[in-house]
Amino acid sequence: MMYKYRREPLSPISLYCAPSTMRRRKHRDLVEISDSEEPCLVDPHRLWRIVESLPDPDGQRPLVVACIGTNEKTLALRQLFPANDSKVCDGRSSLCKAYGDVLTTHAACPILYWDIELANGLPSQDIRAYCHQFQASRIGSGVPREELGARLIQRLLLPFADVICIFAADLGGLQGVFSYLQAWAASGRAATKYSLGAGLIVVVPNDTCGIAGLEEIDFLESLRISGIVQAYRSVKIQHISTQPLSNARYVLLREVILHTELDSARGDRDARMSLYSGTHLASLFSQSLAHVARMSDEPFDYVAATRQGIPNLPHLADCLSAMLRASSRESVPHSTITSILATSLLTQAYPPSSHSE
Repeated sequence: MMYKYRREPLSPISLYCAPSTMRRRKHRDLVEISDSEEPCLVDPHRLWRIVESLPDPDGQRPLVVACIGTNEKTLALRQLFPANDSKVCDGRSSLCKAYGDVLTTHAACPILYWDIELANGLPSQDIRAYCHQFQASRIGSGVPREELGARLIQRLLLPFADVICIFAADLGGLQGVFSYLQAWAASGRAATKYSLGAGLIVVVPNDTCGIAGLEEIDFLESLRISGIVQAYRSVKIQHISTQPLSNARYVLLREVILHTELDSARGDRDARMSLYSGTHLASLFSQSLAHVARMSDEPFDYVAATRQGIPNLPHLADCLSAMLRASSRESVPHSTITSILATSLLTQAYPPSSHSE
């Protein structure tokens, strides 16, 4: 059930729009933290800027790939998204940078990707230094600073991903990957409706000695026993060439991510009517960030979030109850009542201007 979302600030505590004469720096950060006055999670509106650069943000339905690692991940991104220049940025370290794949900009389902750098953690930013619009939400108490990065990955970043690609060589091998997955799982779940479970791809160097094969079996079994595997649509171990200078090192990985896994994700979202437009995606991310900032253990309800700003009809439930009682006394056919109830609920679900176009 989709409608055109009207972009509005969501109760920010700080909002700044740069003058038109100010040159914007090339910020790619998807989320930041500010310690200027009090701890805040900051939405620098990076996702909004990506979405608004699409030819049809209200009609195109982006899919998201989250790539997690350090050095190996950086090398892979250059081949996975060759038309993008990920080196063009402001030079600051960050937990996650976001990009739109240039080659799929005009596609019905353009590809966005999160560049999650585990080694950087979540550095602070002075909100007075921002040169573009942003939204800041106060961080709730109860979560130590060193655990904030894991919480953001699990409860904010990964729920929006359709494919998650983890580079084992950057995380200390399969055992390191398992440790990170455990830590993220301990942070709880963030979504009730939006997240359908991403396809998890663990990238490992090709090894013909046989020992690696046993480690992979143990790794998959550990995921099953711990219950972590249930959080993902699928779990796959993908081998890559050990030749560091090979231009074809990540060709097979690109094929698996951009075709096999994303095609599966697109089909799942389409079947469940949750293939959201770019405008909806950016809006839901902003609302999810504000929810995560409160450090609540309650999951973020994406369905309720899409109804924000829609007025409730007064006494709708009382009116429907009275109608049902009257229809029972008059023996009105059930098919007629069902039709009226469905129409009433749909009218309430859509915003007042949804049929104006």
